[in-house]
Amino acid sequence: EIIDDLGLMLKVECKHGTSYMPLTSELCGGYDETKMYEEQNVTVNFKGATTTFPIYICDPMPFTDVSPSAWYYNYVSNVYYNGIMTGLNQTTFGPDKPLARAQFSVILHRLNGAPEMYYIWQFPDVAPGMWYTDAILWANSTGVVNGYSDTGLFGPGDNINREQMAVMMYRYAKYQDYDVSQKADFSQFVDASRVNSFAEEAM
Repeated sequence: EIIDDLGLMLKVECKHGTSYMPLTSELCGGYDETKMYEEQNVTVNFKGATTTFPIYICDPMPFTDVSPSAWYYNYVSNVYYNGIMTGLNQTTFGPDKPLARAQFSVILHRLNGAPEMYYIWQFPDVAPGMWYTDAILWANSTGVVNGYSDTGLFGPGDNINREQMAVMMYRYAKYQDYDVSQKADFSQFVDASRVNSFAEEAM
């Protein structure tokens, strides 16, 4: 593709305001359409002003159930191209499908570089060699997940609910030493009383 076909827009700011203009090959230098899946720097020259920015050329997402007009398109694109979520199969992302506890563990594991784990028996329902085993063992070793306190099981195939997800994300943020001191009052929601005690702080 020539750069004209990529749909890139240049944001131009000056004292009179902000305007946007499409990038064309005549304005750009350094673009190489053969460099697929590789970051490259493109330099734009316009009326004596120069700016350089990185671009990453890749094939369109293969998911037939993720429309470019959907509100979540950019979010799906972000997690797909960063290798955080790969979809249900080669052509289906499943944006309206429930998420399992094992799947969410895998997402957090990939966010952390997907380190390999030595198998240690931790949960009766997490066998060695499964697609989620390393992720669950890693998440447990970092304190992100503890499994079910009443059964000792992890429940890899159980659908994760919003409060469980909030707890896992909260623990992951603490593991990453992010600032989690800011709190909000969620009592405004009509179902606030249904939040379990283990999830109150995270929520």
